[in-house]
Amino acid sequence: MMSEDHAEQDYQWHSTDLDLTGDPAEGNWSIRCTDVHKRLGGVNVLNGLTVAIPDDTITVVLGPSGTGKSVLIKHLIGLMFPDSGDVVVHGEHVPQLTMPKLLALRQRIGVLFQDGALFGSMSVFDNVAFPLRQHTDQSEAQIAKIVTRSEEHTSELQSHHD
Repeated sequence: MMSEDHAEQDYQWHSTDLDLTGDPAEGNWSIRCTDVHKRLGGVNVLNGLTVAIPDDTITVVLGPSGTGKSVLIKHLIGLMFPDSGDVVVHGEHVPQLTMPKLLALRQRIGVLFQDGALFGSMSVFDNVAFPLRQHTDQSEAQIAKIVTRSEEHTSELQSHHD
């Protein structure tokens, strides 16, 4: 069993006096979310979230179902953008990134969603196209052709099993 003193040395938490002012590129924060708000279906999912994650740490986002964990992570990698507030990752303001810079940022981040699920905020087409967009130089027209062909092939396979 860990002593209380040892636990306080190993684990730290943010409090309301967390200072996130100043230049986001300065300091030792890999990730800074400042007053982030996001509504989905009329429900506040992120309601003024302010949090920072220091450099060189492995971090787990943990909490009960429906508390915004996946929504937060999707904001960090630019799959969603805040209604208001700012998300800064490695000194880059994620909502302001161009698509090439966003793709470059995503290549530097490892994310694993529960059950290895598809991205729920994207269509099946975009889920299939996602790795092609990320890791190839294919044009959108070429990607569309590949995805459509794979959807047709999947439909054929399903019709043989029905």
